[in-house]
Amino acid sequence: MGANWVLGTASLLRACEAPGISNLYEARGAHDYEAMMRQPNLTGEELADLLIVTPSTIRSWVRRGCPVFRRGERGNKNRPSLYREAAVRGWLEKRESERRDVDQARARRERAHAILAEQTVAIRAHDLFRRDQIEKAWAAECVRIRTRLRRIPGELSGELMHVIKKHPDERVSVVERTVNEHVYRVLEELARPEKK
Repeated sequence: MGANWVLGTASLLRACEAPGISNLYEARGAHDYEAMMRQPNLTGEELADLLIVTPSTIRSWVRRGCPVFRRGERGNKNRPSLYREAAVRGWLEKRESERRDVDQARARRERAHAILAEQTVAIRAHDLFRRDQIEKAWAAECVRIRTRLRRIPGELSGELMHVIKKHPDERVSVVERTVNEHVYRVLEELARPEKK
């Protein structure tokens, strides 16, 4: 595999003026530039061999924005286009990352559409209710529970007076048992659906 090395200040300046050098910056960033300048230049065929692709794939990548270190002269085999492996690999990684991002966004969108379709079917089958319907039903249930619980003291006062007179020796245990029985009756009543 032949390699061309950029040596000296004059060669470096010529390389910076070469077309496609801005792609080199975009692919790897300016901070890696000096390290990249020490890497060998590769022809399209050498790069294709290295990346295990065909030369036509390299040409296709160039049309899509792959960085070219130095553009060759068309039809002149003595002056082919030259590439930097690191710049090309960086471009490929960035492209793959962008493709993954697009694929993930597409998957999220498809999942959202599937959830929406499932919800639409559930709404039509009356298996799913709108939030405002649930909130209205819950508010009505809270009013029913609060109203029923507020009636307990009035209902118990007469019953407790009667129990205390009947069992003066066992006041605490009788009162506790009576209150517990009444609370359980109320809870059972509240657990049954309200008749409309």
